[in-house]
Amino acid sequence: MKTIKTFYVTFAFIFLGLVPILAMGQSMPHTFTANTAAKASEVNANFKHLQDQFSLNKKEIDCSSDNLTATINQGYNHLVIDGNCSVKNLIVGNADINRWCGYSQANNPINKLIISGKTGISSDTLTVNGTGDCDLLSAMDGGYILLENLTINTTKSILSSGASMMRIENVNVTGAVDPYIALGSERGSHMHLQNVTTTSHEVYADRGSMIHLENTTSKDMNITSNGMIEGDNVTVSDLTMDTAGVAEFNKLTIDCSSASSACITAYGGTTIKLQNSTITGNGSTHAISIFGAYLDLKGSTINSTNSESIKVDYSYISASTNNTIQGTIKCSQNGLGAFDSAHTTSGCN
Repeated sequence: MKTIKTFYVTFAFIFLGLVPILAMGQSMPHTFTANTAAKASEVNANFKHLQDQFSLNKKEIDCSSDNLTATINQGYNHLVIDGNCSVKNLIVGNADINRWCGYSQANNPINKLIISGKTGISSDTLTVNGTGDCDLLSAMDGGYILLENLTINTTKSILSSGASMMRIENVNVTGAVDPYIALGSERGSHMHLQNVTTTSHEVYADRGSMIHLENTTSKDMNITSNGMIEGDNVTVSDLTMDTAGVAEFNKLTIDCSSASSACITAYGGTTIKLQNSTITGNGSTHAISIFGAYLDLKGSTINSTNSESIKVDYSYISASTNNTIQGTIKCSQNGLGAFDSAHTTSGCN
């Protein structure tokens, strides 16, 4: 995972450098021209504007009596919630929500927001219950959100979009009934999920975005359009990839033994690297199916009651290091591979 971790650190430095630049693109209280004296009061007002955007102003919220949105609008950007707090929507960043989504943003414009549970997942909940066509909990266009030590209840997606960053740590996510509702990152953004559990939201990375996962369980996972997901100790119900997506995992677990589709389906120039992982398929189809992709297995176990556990079409598979594969690796249509002698292959060049 050395390459991915290097990328992750590099991305973080780039992002941290990008946020102030994005902020400078906002309207300042005062503008100055060359060869014109600047008033100290106006310079101070500009500095205060920037400080308000990036400094932390902390307050504890009693959800039974305090209004979370109103507290944000009072200038607080680190909120410690006690109980079940509800908001219509929560947008952090510079996006024009009314223009794109047709509803008004409840909170005043803000670039950085932290919401922490006072007691933890079992006692503190952030409920997002508004209506609208767009996602209601989002870091957009340069925004940063940290959500930690609580439960998030929403029927909509939770999104990082447009050079934004979202961290979700020690969180349970509930509420979605639509199968396409997600914890997602898109348009060059980043999302970090650590100790997160959800059975209602999929995880997806799209359009040059990255998601880092640690000790996380979700339903399905989707990577597309140069998106990238990497992580350690991750459990999902299935993984679908296309259009140059990249996945790299240590200790990925997928059990689709009760499903009728493959655990992993990848095509369109995608790359999958699995280490110390366990994939358990079903008898009706392959556990892993790749078309125009690259699959690298190290120290992993592929279980399948299907006679062909892995299908390789116009792809390359490397499975030569300490893997346990039940069933045949089936290569067809110019499938290539490198295997150790313990694995049964068919048609592989």
